[in-house]
Amino acid sequence: MKKTVLSLLIALSLCFASTLDEGAAALNKKEYEKAHKIFEDLAKENDAKAMHYLGVMYHRGNGVKKDFIRAKEWYEKAIKQGSVDALFSLGTMYYFAIGLKQDYEKARELFEKAAKKNDEKSQFLLGDMYNYGLGVKQDFQKAIMWYEESAKQKFGQAYFMLANMYKEGRGVEQSYLRARDFYQKACQNGLRQGCDAFDSLMQLELEK
Repeated sequence: MKKTVLSLLIALSLCFASTLDEGAAALNKKEYEKAHKIFEDLAKENDAKAMHYLGVMYHRGNGVKKDFIRAKEWYEKAIKQGSVDALFSLGTMYYFAIGLKQDYEKARELFEKAAKKNDEKSQFLLGDMYNYGLGVKQDFQKAIMWYEESAKQKFGQAYFMLANMYKEGRGVEQSYLRARDFYQKACQNGLRQGCDAFDSLMQLELEK
């Protein structure tokens, strides 16, 4: 009997996972009505990912009227269920003033929570906040620390910003060699800017 119940639970969990994938596939295909229905059904079962997807749909206006308040509400519900993606998404709303009053302090709090769970995008934006002094005291050392954390997960933009820091000598001893290496890593991780910057530095070296 116990084995039967366990098998049913496993089957149900697989079913939900598959349904979430179907919802994501429908969203990618712009089958918004289908996606919305799937995510709503899953959200009733406290599925954090489905709640985040609903937030994204209202955030972007995918098949529904763009509604930042409803997006915020869904992100907050997803956060209560442990969604790291929702921490980042809500953080960006405060950071970029998307439908909400700009609030760097709230953005930083959300990014820090996500960053502690290894969200590379949140780590990157924390780097930017300290690099440019957005809502915090400008601190190049902290900026570099957060860029490095993001780069550990091969986030191209983090490599690019580290390269800039070394090229300009911001918070570190100026080093074109280190800058070149980081631009190359940015390029290797899909950032076109990194490729262009790497080529430019190589050209400068050849002209010496």
